Amino acid sequence: MTGPGTRGRVRTATREGLLEAAEQVFADKGIDGARIEDIAARAGVAVGTIYNYFGDSAELLKALINQRRSDLLSRLDEAMAEAKRRRAPWSGQVEAFIRVTLDCMRDHHPFYAILMQCENRKGPASVDGVSTEFYSRAEALVRRGVRLGLVRENDASILPAVLVTMCRAPLLHLRHSKPGASWTTDLSDQMLRFFCALVRSEPEDRAAPTTSGVRRYGTRPKRG
Repeated sequence: MTGPGTRGRVRTATREGLLEAAEQVFADKGIDGARIEDIAARAGVAVGTIYNYFGDSAELLKALINQRRSDLLSRLDEAMAEAKRRRAPWSGQVEAFIRVTLDCMRDHHPFYAILMQCENRKGPASVDGVSTEFYSRAEALVRRGVRLGLVRENDASILPAVLVTMCRAPLLHLRHSKPGASWTTDLSDQMLRFFCALVRSEPEDRAAPTTSGVRRYGTRPKRG
């Protein structure tokens, strides 16, 4: 006899399978080209099964975005909290931000391709939530750098946008690369190197490196 706990686990697994199938179909066929029939075929279920969980393809897309948004933000928050617990330097916190973001993009590459489609047109309202909450975390990281004296106050307003854009660079790279291009393991290191070099750059007559080789700006740095 099947109990309520088992039914609940089956329902959760079925829903997740539908979301994964939808992710692939939306990415392959586009937001407008994807059909419920295609998603059902990909998931290996009857069309009616999808309607037991979602009202239509728009509701399915919104649920997918909400699910992946939750995954990204929770993983990002956990990584940043762990970096602070380890008393990682600010560059280590930047590294954690970049690595987790790129890991999520690699793990769910089709979803982020969908997200970019949505941003270029009128998409689900939840898309704005993904962008806004991700951006706010980039802002918090940059403000921490300002407090530590590692980021110039005048640069603080633009650097979150730079960091967010740089994290999306691998997606754009793959999108415009030749067929067969793949996600390489050194992307995180490249993004970290580019961003830190940008933060530290300043005309030579104004910048003075410290004995540690890290330039500081403004007041005496505080503990991160």
